[in-house]
Amino acid sequence: ERNITIESDKSSDDKIKELIRTDDKTEIKIGTNYVINTSDLIYFRLKKILKSDNKTSLIDNFNNKAETNGFEYDAENKKFKSKDLKIIDKDLNKYITKNSLVDLNNNQIAAKDVEMYFSKKANFGENARLKGNYMISDNNETLIQKGVFTTCKPNDDCPPWAMQSGSIKHDKKKKIIEYK
Repeated sequence: ERNITIESDKSSDDKIKELIRTDDKTEIKIGTNYVINTSDLIYFRLKKILKSDNKTSLIDNFNNKAETNGFEYDAENKKFKSKDLKIIDKDLNKYITKNSLVDLNNNQIAAKDVEMYFSKKANFGENARLKGNYMISDNNETLIQKGVFTTCKPNDDCPPWAMQSGSIKHDKKKKIIEYK
């Protein structure tokens, strides 16, 4: 009914608790747009929640790849929640975040405590990176609140220079960073 396919070599169905468990490797296909690879999945049928506490990857049809050490997917609202998420987007930019919510309906990510490392293709410099309190990102732009940007080589001390702003917008198509 929600166009979700779950494939695993071993699974069990608990009719009393209304849940399905898989053991070992599990692949979840959500329509034709998303594939989740995980293991030891629990599907709570009444709540329509899929959950695993193991290493998981989420790949979309745009070639964005997310990795986490556990997730919860709300099949009713198409929301993928995780902690300690690492994303490599189609442009090879890397995002690291403590808490995140991926809205599969709108292809958007909302995250707290985010670090963004630009790829060399972005032409901001080899060490260009952004850090901020929270982020909202989609296919066209990333908005980071209370952020810091620098292109200095990472070290244990503060970078020699950095730009701070209440709001930082990265236009992915134009490859421009705007500050407010």
